[in-house]
Amino acid sequence: MITIRPATHADISPIHALISADARRGGLLPRSIESITKVIDDFAVAEERTDDRRPTTDEESVLRPPPSVIGCGALAPMSPNLVELRSLAVDKSMRGKGVGHKLVAYLVDQAHIRHFGTGKVRHRHPVARCDGWIGRVQI
Repeated sequence: MITIRPATHADISPIHALISADARRGGLLPRSIESITKVIDDFAVAEERTDDRRPTTDEESVLRPPPSVIGCGALAPMSPNLVELRSLAVDKSMRGKGVGHKLVAYLVDQAHIRHFGTGKVRHRHPVARCDGWIGRVQI
């Protein structure tokens, strides 16, 4: 099961790894751990739990593997009315499964909650477009 949630400080290393992997391929600009830490509250992560069963005992709960971070994205306020969606990255093994789409939808919802009027999605390579969301989107 894939879920999207706000990022926490525990997610900084996985976010950095996702962004670094895409930056090595030329898909994203690199980000340092420090720059991610400064804006961690603007990030969201996609995570996948490999075992969707609910634990029935305390022992099962302890033995259950933690969810793994498989994607990330951030809102970058540009002005009181404009926000940019950036640092959108999905683990290579999870591409084509709707993870990026879920992240973008979550971030657009968050931008709406935060009362931004317009959002921009930027990506360096058109082949990695988010269902045509490149450019400005009304939030």
